[in-house]
Amino acid sequence: MANYFEDFDFTDFWEDSGYAKEKYTEEAPGVELIASVEQELGYKLPASYIWLMKRHNGGIPVNTCFPT
Repeated sequence: MANYFEDFDFTDFWEDSGYAKEKYTEEAPGVELIASVEQELGYKLPASYIWLMKRHNGGIPVNTCFPT
């Protein structure tokens, strides 16, 4: 599977505190779960989204605001 985010550094993207991991992440989805979700939705999930879920399924980003 291709790395769809090869130019993005995820090193400091996620807040990986115990609370964030416990409350906001889950185990990576398996092939069966992905297939059942796609069937329920009626369309295929983007490959880039599947790639991301398999690396860090959920979470809290460190930066949650953008200055305007």
